[in-house]
Amino acid sequence: MAVPIRHSVVSNDVTFALGEAIEQELRQRLLSKLKSSTGDELSKMPVHELLVIHGNWKYRLPPPRPRVVHKASEFAATVPAADESDVDELVESIERGDDLTPHLSTLVESQYVPVADRKRGPRRDLDLMLSTWGVHHFHLSKAPGPRQFNERTGDLLFGVVRPDDAYLIGIYNHKSWPDQDIVRILWRNWPNEGLVLGLVGQPATQLTDKDVESTRKAGVNTAV
Repeated sequence: MAVPIRHSVVSNDVTFALGEAIEQELRQRLLSKLKSSTGDELSKMPVHELLVIHGNWKYRLPPPRPRVVHKASEFAATVPAADESDVDELVESIERGDDLTPHLSTLVESQYVPVADRKRGPRRDLDLMLSTWGVHHFHLSKAPGPRQFNERTGDLLFGVVRPDDAYLIGIYNHKSWPDQDIVRILWRNWPNEGLVLGLVGQPATQLTDKDVESTRKAGVNTAV
């Protein structure tokens, strides 16, 4: 015997009210998590902009969970002898699923920089290499440093962090942000992991690392 299906009809007014209530709830939750020296600026933003700001910030903070570590074939050659012990311990922390926040930039505390303050220097609330190439950087030291962070180091570990895996590229310095070899290493070692998007053909213009740095600061991503 067939069972009749009952259809419920919701008026446009009810649907709109429900959507508005969900949006307001989402707005309040986002505003409760975001910090800024000018709260009014955030409170006036539409929800989709708040979601982008919150997403950019959370993207900088890999959640603690065990990960399988993959090292690029070039990785070992980039590790200075003086850093070997710290690098080994950091790799073990990644594998165990430790909280990696102490190894991150202290700028991850900046969730939003008001428009008026952006003229005073780089955007503290954005990691431009992470935004363009998806590559995190980690300070190597395990010694306690400022606030919740470890001591700052000149050498940094570059890698792509995914929910269950970490793809380690190598050890670099603070001048290496636009080094296009970072992307080339990702492509050579893991062409099928979705870490780099391939294009058919060649870019119309071959950019230098300096060009990449300039376009990145202007908010433009480029092909390598």
